[in-house]
Amino acid sequence: MQVSGQDELMMITQEGRISRLRVAEIREVGRNAQGVKLQGLQEGDRVAAITRLVSEEEEESGGH
Repeated sequence: MQVSGQDELMMITQEGRISRLRVAEIREVGRNAQGVKLQGLQEGDRVAAITRLVSEEEEESGGH
């Protein structure tokens, strides 16, 4: 999924936990890193969906 620094992400788990975070607040990592943890999950829970929330500015300008 392609995102910009002004976007937000919304994630929902199978158990119904919802998280909303700003892309600009996600730190970047190098190629050798194991990634960035965006949401802690309870045992047996899984991410069911993730979507990009478009910034108002991008929406008004017609997208990427």
